[in-house]
Parts: sequence; C-alpha cells; structure tokens
Amino acid sequence: PSVKPDNTVESNKIISPYFEEGLFAGVRVTADDEDFVIAPNDYRNGLCMTWTRAIGALSADNLTTWNCHQMSLVIYYYDEINKVLVNYGKDKLGELYWTCEESPFDEENAFSGNFGNSANYINEVYKRYYRYVRPIKILKNTIK
Repeated sequence: PSVKPDNTVESNKIISPYFEEGLFAGVRVTADDEDFVIAPNDYRNGLCMTWTRAIGALSADNLTTWNCHQMSLVIYYYDEINKVLVNYGKDKLGELYWTCEESPFDEENAFSGNFGNSANYINEVYKRYYRYVRPIKILKNTIK
C-alpha cells in the first residue's frame, strides 16, 4: 500500500507516524520521558472487555496497554493522535479505554481513560465495566 504524505503533525515530532518494515504501525508519542507507539486499531477488532479479561488477554498475547501517565499524554494529544490515525486509514480512538493500572485503594477498581464531549480524563472505575483496549509498544519508559 502506498503511504500518504503526512501533514498531520508539527515539526516538534511529539506525535508522529511510526513504521515497521515500511508499513504504518501506529502513532508514536515521545513526551515527558515516554516513548511509546499506539497500535493502529483497537484490540480484538474493538471488542469491549472487563479489565480482568482485557489485561489477561493482552498478557497472553505478550502485549500491554498504557499506564496512567501514558494515558494522560494520550488525553493531552488526543486530537493530534487521531489525525495521524485517520490519515493512514486506521481507527480513531474511541471513548473509553482501560489502562493497565489497578486502583491502589480498592482491589475491585482500575483506571480508565475517557474521551468525549471535550471532557477527557482518567478515573477509577469498577473492573467489571466494559471498556475498549488499545495495545501500545513501549520504546522507552523512564517514569516509575
């Protein structure tokens, strides 16, 4: 497939297309000591899952998803990330996504990123709720 010229990002390259073997493989985010690639599509064709099922399935496939710090960067650069995804014919980020982090306060809860209606945020929700999952590839992670 031919690659379109990318006019979706500024020259600072915090958000940029990422390629493997010449093919678009996701959106790279390099900010705040993080360097990770957001997969071009939601996990398992956009299947909504409970947190426990999502984390178990990702682990079985040797994949991961964003932590809360990475999710905060996705929230901040949400529009720019979606522009790159759309430019390459991939799925925009939806509205509700699991992070890989459980609540330190309640073992029944985990953190979720919420996008929509200009109110993008991370909140703690019941693990049995259903959310989307988007794998990421960590290139560098220095945040503890």
